[in-house]
Amino acid sequence: MVKDNSSGNVVRQRKIILSGGFFVVIFLVIAWRLFQVHIVWHDKLLKFSAPQYSKTIYKRPDRGTIFDREGREMAVTIEAESLFVRPFMVENVDLTASKLSKALGISKEKIKRDLSGDKRFVWIDRQISPEVANKVRKLNLKGVDFLNEGRRYYPSRELGARSIGFVGIDNQGLAGIEYYYDSYIRSAPKKIRTDLDLFNNLFEGEEQDGGNELKGIDLVLTMDKVIQHFAEHELRKQVKATNAVGGVVIVMDPMTGEVLAMADQPQFNPNEYDSYDKRLWSNKAVSHTFEPGSTFKVLLAAASIDSGLMKPTDTVYCENGEYRVGGLNIHEAHNKKYQDLTIKDVLAKSSNIGAVKIGEILESDQFYNYMQRFGIGSKTGIDLPAESNGLFRSIDRWTSSSLPAMSFGQELSVTQMQLITAVSAVANGGLLLKPRVVKGLSKEGHMVKTFNTEVVRRAISQDTSRIMTDLLENVVREGTGSRAAISGFRVAGKTGTSQKSKVDGGGYSSDKFIATFVGYFPAEAPRIAILVMIDEPQKEFYGGVVAAPVFKNIAERTAGYLNMVPDDNSLYYVYGDNDKLVELSVPPLNKKKL
Repeated sequence: MVKDNSSGNVVRQRKIILSGGFFVVIFLVIAWRLFQVHIVWHDKLLKFSAPQYSKTIYKRPDRGTIFDREGREMAVTIEAESLFVRPFMVENVDLTASKLSKALGISKEKIKRDLSGDKRFVWIDRQISPEVANKVRKLNLKGVDFLNEGRRYYPSRELGARSIGFVGIDNQGLAGIEYYYDSYIRSAPKKIRTDLDLFNNLFEGEEQDGGNELKGIDLVLTMDKVIQHFAEHELRKQVKATNAVGGVVIVMDPMTGEVLAMADQPQFNPNEYDSYDKRLWSNKAVSHTFEPGSTFKVLLAAASIDSGLMKPTDTVYCENGEYRVGGLNIHEAHNKKYQDLTIKDVLAKSSNIGAVKIGEILESDQFYNYMQRFGIGSKTGIDLPAESNGLFRSIDRWTSSSLPAMSFGQELSVTQMQLITAVSAVANGGLLLKPRVVKGLSKEGHMVKTFNTEVVRRAISQDTSRIMTDLLENVVREGTGSRAAISGFRVAGKTGTSQKSKVDGGGYSSDKFIATFVGYFPAEAPRIAILVMIDEPQKEFYGGVVAAPVFKNIAERTAGYLNMVPDDNSLYYVYGDNDKLVELSVPPLNKKKL
């Protein structure tokens, strides 16, 4: 008998159809789901998932290099490692925080707070030393890793630190040239995408430039590293020898206004700036003021001669050592007693009474106008931050004692930069120039911008400048500035000794002084102007005794370095009354090879 298989076939066909239908439905569901994930929800899911495996961070911006005028590096950017953590990968927060705290010297509680948040990426410590980085690596902590960033480094340490300044944690300029020229030398922050693979291994994605394709511009300073060393060495030596609280030296080219050196004691290392008292960060040469004392007699004498009210041979009666005027009792230093003195003698002997008598002849209006022409009471405009105006009150605020006191450098205050800039005008033929610490901007070794000499105004005539140089030469040759004399060179200059004001404002201290000398050489064709200020020297405190020898030492070393020839009577250049350089007879001098 034959069996009927039709019913069995039907069953099998139904099973196949059902199975096929099931797989079709599954396929359609999967296809629909894939369509939703990849098409419909793509942007939303990508936005949600990206933080799980990818993070965009900002690295510190690059900074241009700072060079001295001869191309020697003063500030550079070096590679340094910065430590970060991905908190979601940390297995034991307390243990990890404890180990990192010991290695880094950072509070454990702070690290725990950073690791306990919901962030996917946390900086722990940036720009750490190689030694510390190796310590952390040996800990082999999960979720802890490093990225390379640029770190600012000052290879000469303290040398020129207050002029150059320093940068902060994000490579932004905080002081000095680094701050003033920050927009030039700082490039845009760099963006880095960091990714995790399936095994949580970190790798860096493509680097982006934050919209700025240019690296930071390099700066070329007017500073000469060698002359800066001379200035700092001699200043430091004298501050120590006199047990002073500090001091300042400025070396300037009086024909251009370029600052060749600016030293300040006590010093600090900008590589470790945050380990010093913040009061040490400021550049006293431009931000702190002092009463100039007898150095101010240079400007007084120049004004009296330039105004035509006095000739160098005119005399003033010096009251035999004591003079009462405007409620002041004025005496001479060392209780000297003088009678008739010429302007030449008033400067050489640094007569206070003689200066007051010259001020009386000049009168208030002329005195005030000439001091303004010399820049007293105004910023010099130097390219450094936090410059002070000094103190020079308007005439309507003067008392009967104001003109007498100001005639010998009291009742007003100046910065060291104001004073040397004014004296440089006396030296260079009569022009007040804008001082400058940056010579130009450079990129890839080529100058892209040079800052030229900038004339502010004419202060005195060329004839007055020549007469004043003769008078100031005599101060060094026969007067109080004899310790500033240099063998083979004619030196012009003036000493100053001023009492410091009491902290409570109640007059002047009887035992705290500022010793100053400011001068230039060769007197007949000035190439170098130097100001020396010693703050509160002990025992000896007169400018001619304390500050003048520092001038001499710096000047002699600078002359040797610049190959300046003694007894060379050639005029290099000087400003004429038409404000143009004249008598340019020899090329600029070459420096010795070091």
